[in-house]
Amino acid sequence: MQLRNNMQNNNTNFIFEAGTLANTQRSGLAHLGMGRQNIAEHSFRTTCISHLLSTYYPEADLSKVFLMSLYHDFHESRTGDLNALHKKYCTADEVSAINDSFSDLPMGLEIKTALTEKSENESIEAIIVKDADTLEWIAFLVEQKWNGSKKADFWIERTAPRLKTKIAKQICQDLINANPDDWWKKILEKKC
Repeated sequence: MQLRNNMQNNNTNFIFEAGTLANTQRSGLAHLGMGRQNIAEHSFRTTCISHLLSTYYPEADLSKVFLMSLYHDFHESRTGDLNALHKKYCTADEVSAINDSFSDLPMGLEIKTALTEKSENESIEAIIVKDADTLEWIAFLVEQKWNGSKKADFWIERTAPRLKTKIAKQICQDLINANPDDWWKKILEKKC
């Protein structure tokens, strides 16, 4: 019975911890001066972009891409989100946060292994996820630019050079030149 209780607690704790990511705001927006985004929103779109990028690299292991992108910021449920300025003065013990978050879960080793590989940033899967993470931030910045942010261009110019893959660089230029509302305007313009 004790084993069942521990397992039950580990599973429910994981589910509730995952839920806190919807309440953990991204801190870099303070320097942008506008917009709101939580870690869960960011992680979802990063995972979508990772999936898109991985289609251009058939050698990439899609299950690794999904694990890396889905959980890439999970540690922030414990460490908070440190933006570029924070990182000049503070460090987060991401490794301990990851180990503590996943150590007692049935899929914990699989997630920790994927996140370790991601942190090494050498495999095609890790590079795809890093590019997706960067593209998600650029997409958010473009949206904020269209909403009137005068600081968005500074952050776009600072962020875009981090991209590694050819397709991510192309998508970045497309994002910068796009109107974020075009996707739905085209739908409304179609005759039924």
